[in-house]
Amino acid sequence: MTWLHVLLLFAGIYAFIAGFLGLSGAVAWKFVSVSVLLLIPIIGSWFGIRKTKALWQFVGMGNFCFCIVFILFE
Repeated sequence: MTWLHVLLLFAGIYAFIAGFLGLSGAVAWKFVSVSVLLLIPIIGSWFGIRKTKALWQFVGMGNFCFCIVFILFE
């Protein structure tokens, strides 16, 4: 439930920024919906913390995932 709470906090911040920038309609919904994408690394980190026993394993897994994403979107 923690990651859901963090996501909702980010969604509120994104909505505030969209209002501050004067976005409206479909553009504002698109801007705010990007906050849902923050759920992916939050859940990944949550599972990583639960499954790894040492800090070096968690950091190594993060580096591996970063390299994969970098190669895919290069």
